[in-house]
Order: sequence, then C-alpha cells, then structure tokens
Amino acid sequence: MESHVARRFAPTALMLGNVVTGCSVLAPTGMLVELSSGLGVSISIAGLLVTFGAIVLCVGSPLAAWLTSRIERRTLLTVTLTVLAFTNLASALAPDYTSLLIIRLIMLAIAARCLRSRPCCRSVCPAMSV
Repeated sequence: MESHVARRFAPTALMLGNVVTGCSVLAPTGMLVELSSGLGVSISIAGLLVTFGAIVLCVGSPLAAWLTSRIERRTLLTVTLTVLAFTNLASALAPDYTSLLIIRLIMLAIAARCLRSRPCCRSVCPAMSV
C-alpha cells in the first residue's frame, strides 16, 4: 500500500519541485524595481541578478548533469530541493547586493541540477511517461 501511495505522489513531487525551482529562478524579474530601491542599486544593476543567473543555468545545467550522473536520483532531487529552500531563505535575508548575487549564483548552480530532472523522471517514477 505504501509503495502505491509513493508511486502516485512521485509525479506531484516532481511537478512541485519544478514549480518551486522555476519561481526561484524567475522571481527577481518581477521585483526589479523593489530590489533596486531596497538594495540601493539601479534597475539595470538589479537586472544582472537575472542575467548572471541565466548564464549560470546555461553553463551549469549540463555540467551539473555530468558531475552528478552517478548519484541516486531521488536522493539528488531531495538534496537539491533542500539546498534550494535554504538558499532562497538566505537570499531573502541578504543584507546587500553583493551577498544577494553570490547567494543567487550558488542557488542557481544547484537549481541547474533540478531543472535537468525531467530526463531522470523515469528513474524516480518509472510509471510516468516522459
């Protein structure tokens, strides 16, 4: 019975993981004015949070897939989402722009692994067709 519940919950967990990761990646885009005024930087400088994040995702996603290819997928996804939650909390508490940028780059390097989770959906949830 428990494995049946786990099998039914796996696609939902993957979906929620992708939603949380996507919101984490795109959140600064909708808050550029607030970020720039709160951190004391211009809007274009605040926009670099998104630009540098996109570069980290583009480079980090294939690199993270290669570096973590031998780690069990469920464990990897759980650790990735946990680290993502902690770095989101840290970025909310960041005192200045530089620390926010560093925290976001670390977060997006970790999120690059989670965004590549679709190819490993079969190993997490074999009944799911992708």
